[in-house]
Amino acid sequence: MKKFKYIGVAVVVLLALIVGAKFLIFNATPTEKLFSGMKKAANKKNMNHKINLSFEVMNTDSMTDILNDINIELLVAQDKTGTKTSLHGNILLSDEALLQGVLATDGQLMYFELIDLYEKFFYIDSEEILKDIAGKNINGNILTNKEYLREFKLKGVDQKKYEKAFEDALGDNIKKVDGKINLRLNLNTLVKVIDELVKVAENDKKLKEALYVEGKQLLEKIKEDETIVAENEKYQIDMMLNEFFKDKETFTIMFDEGIANLKQQLELAKEQVKLYGGMVTVEADFDIDMFNNIKKVDFEVTVPGFALNASIDNTVKVDLKEYNKEDGVNFIELQDSEEAYTILQEVMNNLSTKITSNDRLIKYLEENEILEKYFYGVESVDQLLNMFVEMIMFNGVH
Repeated sequence: MKKFKYIGVAVVVLLALIVGAKFLIFNATPTEKLFSGMKKAANKKNMNHKINLSFEVMNTDSMTDILNDINIELLVAQDKTGTKTSLHGNILLSDEALLQGVLATDGQLMYFELIDLYEKFFYIDSEEILKDIAGKNINGNILTNKEYLREFKLKGVDQKKYEKAFEDALGDNIKKVDGKINLRLNLNTLVKVIDELVKVAENDKKLKEALYVEGKQLLEKIKEDETIVAENEKYQIDMMLNEFFKDKETFTIMFDEGIANLKQQLELAKEQVKLYGGMVTVEADFDIDMFNNIKKVDFEVTVPGFALNASIDNTVKVDLKEYNKEDGVNFIELQDSEEAYTILQEVMNNLSTKITSNDRLIKYLEENEILEKYFYGVESVDQLLNMFVEMIMFNGVH
C-alpha cells in the first residue's frame, strides 16, 4: 500500500508542476515573466555570475580595431550576507590570456590583486578614506547590508500598474522569441517608457504614502545607527526629515514638485532624441525557466560603428575569493613613496616578461603590425613597456 501511496503523491506533484508550468509559460505575458525573474534575482542574497564581453569595431583602420580580438571574462561571487564579494577578471587577446586580476570587498575593505604581476595583493580601507575626505567619524559598515534597508519595499503599491505601463510603452519591443524574452530598447523607447511610468506615479496615492512612511522610517533608523552616522553628523538627517518628511502634506508637495520637474526634463529629452534616438540600441534575450529564475541573458549594444556583446550566465558556481589584510599592502600608504615606484617597476617587468614569452601574442602583434602602425619608432614590446614605466614614474615625481 505504501508503494501506491507514494505513486499517488508523485502523480499529484507531477500534475501540479504541469499545471504550474502551463500557467507560467503560456499565460504569463513577457513583461510579467521578466519582472518576476528580476524580482527573484533581486531577492537572492548570494550571487554567482559568469560574464563574457566582446567588441566589434567597424573598419576604423585605427588602433581601436584591436578591440575586435579582445574578450573579457568576469567571474562574480557574493556571499549570503552581501558584505563579501569578489570579481575575477581575465582579459584575452585572440583567446590568449593577457591580464588577470581580482577585485574583492569585505565590508569596508577593498582588495585587488594583479595575478602573475606582483606577489602580494593590495587593500584599501574605505573607512580611512571617508574620514580623510569628509572629516567625519563614519564607520565603514556598508549601509546596503543593513537589514532595515531591505525592509524598504514600498508596501501597498500596486506594481502591476507599472508593469502594464512598461509593457504598453514598449509594445512589440518586448515579446517571446524561441522560448526567451526578447527586449529591444533605444533612446526613443526608453524616454517613452520613463514618460509612461511617471504618468502612473504622478497619480499614485499609494506610492506617495509608502514613500513617506517607509522613507521617514528609514532615515530615522539610519540616524539612530551609530555604525553609519557619527553623533556630530546627525543634524544632516534631521534637516532632511524636517524639510521633506515634516508631515504628509509637506512630502506630497515636494513629491509633486519633483514629478513636475521630471516631466519638464522628459519634454526636453523628447526633442533631443528625435535626431539621434534610434542610433543607440540595446537588444537582450532573457532565458527564464518555469520557476522564474533568470538562467542567462545575452545583450547587444550598438552605436554607429561599434557594438558591445555581453552574456551573463547565472547557472555557474563561482568560488568567492577572500583575503586577510594583514598579508597585503596598504595602497593608500604607497602614495608618493619610493616603494610605489619599486612595485611599479616590478609589475611592468613581470608584464613585459609575460607578454614577450607569449608566442601567440607576439605573433599576433607582428602579423597585425601593431607597433609599426600605432607606435612610430618603437621596435619591440620591451621598449614600449619601458616607455610607459618612464612616463608614469616621471609624472609621479613631477
